[in-house]
Amino acid sequence: MPASNDGKNFLTPNEMENAKVIFDYLQGNLSAAQEQVFEQRLESDDEFLEEYMLIKQMYSHLRERNDREMYTAKVEELGTKYFNKKPGSSRFTIKNILLLVIATLAILFIVWYILKPQKTELYKDHAKHFALHLVMKSDVNEDAIASEESFNSGNYKNATIAIQKYLNANPMDTKARLALGICHLETENLQEAIEIFDEIRNGTSTLRDYGTWYAALYYVKLEEYEQANEMLDSISENDPQLNKKRQTLQDDLGKMMK
Repeated sequence: MPASNDGKNFLTPNEMENAKVIFDYLQGNLSAAQEQVFEQRLESDDEFLEEYMLIKQMYSHLRERNDREMYTAKVEELGTKYFNKKPGSSRFTIKNILLLVIATLAILFIVWYILKPQKTELYKDHAKHFALHLVMKSDVNEDAIASEESFNSGNYKNATIAIQKYLNANPMDTKARLALGICHLETENLQEAIEIFDEIRNGTSTLRDYGTWYAALYYVKLEEYEQANEMLDSISENDPQLNKKRQTLQDDLGKMMK
């Protein structure tokens, strides 16, 4: 329950910790082991589940809103409603406590969104990866199957391990190597990622342009937009599908660099 200090209600450390963990889960900031513990708690703790559902609803609502001016107005509204309680006001119910948690997180999210409105989304909007198919290429079926399943399901941490094992037996498979670079890019092993992309784009394989494309996405992720644009300029027009993706990304980069 909330404690009281000179008539001002505030959340206990435990309640704030719950809110932080829920927000980290919704943003994908937890490890696989932490996610498993989190989901087990959802099944066993009804109050925690209720907190999660309320915060998730608010988080989803904020993610879908596009009008930043309305976000700014909402900050003032939430602050007035939840943080200017007068001394002697009625004690918060559990529901009001949860609403206060949501209001706090909403304000933090709003500030983050206003300061960084599109930069985080630009990479996600354009990082649409190919499906990996290795089974017919190799006798190492277990590693090939594990690589495909992990990569195609977006489990890039496991895919990194599986693809590396596959490449130990199939070092000349450029597409698998490109997939390994993508895994490193998605798991924030950025130096390993760019080394692979540079190797491919400077090589002689038919995937040279894809190595360049992913090198551009690497720079997008770092928010180094001029370097990303330079990479995109060096992609040939031989692949119509890739060329269309290149043009779309360059259009978006142009908006960011204005």
